[in-house]
Amino acid sequence: IPAHTSNLVRALVIIACLTLRVKAEPECNNGEDYVLLKSQSRCPKNIGVSLFRTPNNDPKSLDVCAGICEDYPNCDYFTYGSVVGDKRYGSCIGCDAGAAGKFTDIAVFDLYKLCRSTTTEGLGLGLETTPITSDDSEADAAIPCIPVSMDLAFSTSTLVENNLGGLGPDDDASNAIRYRGVGTVDGESIDLSITVKDGETYDRKGGNGFSCAGDTTSAGDCASGHFGSINMLSGESTTLNFSFIGTESGELVNVPEFYFSVFDIDQSNSVYERYGITGFDSATYDIDNKEAKFTLGEGSDFCISQPASNGNCLYAESTNIGKGCDNPIRPDEIGEFNCLNNQGDSSLRSFLVYYKNTNKFEVHWENPCRVQKNCGKNGRNFLFAFRSGLAPVCETLPPVAPACVPDECDVCDGPGKYTCCDGTETCEPETTCPPSQPISVCIALDESGSVCHEDEEGCPNWNVHIKGFAKNLIQGLDGVANSEFAIVTFAQFSEIDQDLSIASDAMNTIDVLEYRDGWTNTQEAIDQCRMELEKASTDRLKYMILVTDGLPTNNKANEPNQICSSCKDEARVEAQDAKDADISIISVGVNTASFNETILRELASPGMYFSVTGGFDELYKEIEKVNQAANRCISEETCVPDECG
Repeated sequence: IPAHTSNLVRALVIIACLTLRVKAEPECNNGEDYVLLKSQSRCPKNIGVSLFRTPNNDPKSLDVCAGICEDYPNCDYFTYGSVVGDKRYGSCIGCDAGAAGKFTDIAVFDLYKLCRSTTTEGLGLGLETTPITSDDSEADAAIPCIPVSMDLAFSTSTLVENNLGGLGPDDDASNAIRYRGVGTVDGESIDLSITVKDGETYDRKGGNGFSCAGDTTSAGDCASGHFGSINMLSGESTTLNFSFIGTESGELVNVPEFYFSVFDIDQSNSVYERYGITGFDSATYDIDNKEAKFTLGEGSDFCISQPASNGNCLYAESTNIGKGCDNPIRPDEIGEFNCLNNQGDSSLRSFLVYYKNTNKFEVHWENPCRVQKNCGKNGRNFLFAFRSGLAPVCETLPPVAPACVPDECDVCDGPGKYTCCDGTETCEPETTCPPSQPISVCIALDESGSVCHEDEEGCPNWNVHIKGFAKNLIQGLDGVANSEFAIVTFAQFSEIDQDLSIASDAMNTIDVLEYRDGWTNTQEAIDQCRMELEKASTDRLKYMILVTDGLPTNNKANEPNQICSSCKDEARVEAQDAKDADISIISVGVNTASFNETILRELASPGMYFSVTGGFDELYKEIEKVNQAANRCISEETCVPDECG
């Protein structure tokens, strides 16, 4: 600015320059649902502001992406994959207000700001606080259904820190209990860290960690288990912070939705148990208070003392004596018991709360003395887990019946022209194809949790694309060879749905298969296919066709885990055993968020790995290649002359 310019003009120029340098976010002034904030940018990673992410290769429209963001009360921004042809096209990422000014530049995404109404009416932001029973109630819908595949669980985790309140037995500086690998969010492993709230005191008598399976004392100091367990001295009270931390990043991680359950709310002759919990969306417990007392909202001193910002509040109090033998063995196995002259129902001494878009929460715990004698000499155990037997069971949507589409040979939903063993194509394989070697085929179909998505009614990935691919595959192979087929499906466990049989039996079996959901037990599916194919006659070529989109996530010990090296190792061993038995393995991979090309190539026989770059709806593109891989002509060398030459 020239020296002779007046102070007023100089001030105006400076203000104008600052205005140009600091660009304000676009405003929502015209009733729009969202506005473009910045092209080629996305929500930041690993700083605790992410709320959700939809899978790659599963495109959503921009409006659907905005709608997903609107369903999260604290979603302020969302990222949309905008480059057609990129695997992230149509993927959607949401983040909260903490992302402001921290966005990441990346060419394949655009960043949008969500425009919310000034009132919450009609936005679905109201909290559902209706209590529901563990049996039936008209309010059952208050607890949303979370698929098993999205569960958090202690059974898959490892105790890596055990020094709550600095009381050991570990001596790390965190003063925490930390369970590593309780689940995954956006492909990142997460831990659960528990600390004593600042300003609170804590003392204990027994051990902390996992509740020991089958241990009626709930010692709480086992190396693994289905429950987390914390011990506190009788007569004491404390508040515990529960936080979800990225295993690698060490940052707070928002979990889109999860259950948290508390069990074994009972008392001794000298000590009560009481729990207060806040911030949840909805809860389920016994509203009749038959074996424990539950108070929602301002009916308890604890909830009255909570600030409004803490949200919903539940207070649980013991009323019945517990004798150790009534402790549940697994979170999903709660119910009636009768032991040591003590009858009751462990489900009535438990509660479950549902959280949404949460990275931390608090639990207040009291062990007040009923009588002063012996009070303060022993401890009580706080038994907790995520999903429990109080959680709703997800309904399986009815299969969607696809419309009949004639193929080029005028066959309803047919495979099209048959590819002969010499590569020629025809609609009349019986009369025009050269003879093929007889084959036995076992088709293993992945029905784990990554296959279906909650927002796709009827699960077309399973009921249309996977089942359709398998049936067309059978039709194609049956038309050019003397074939027999077995069907195996696998999720957390594998099952032989059809022994080796004719093509029509196998296709009828596929028609009635129901989607199961769960983890991915690849090794068991390979093992079952191998054993079935070993029953085939020795003059047949034997093929195993593995159709899957994900990593192996369960092993022989039934220890499911998203990060499971033993699951992959066992699948490799089973695949090698099959190859040693002269079985060729054809792997067909679907490139979704769970996809891992390396393991599928390792499982396949040489030259027999195939994949689709899109979703399950592109499986049909691989039918001809798979058929060709399993279809071999009878050569002169394989011909065995009879006694007449």
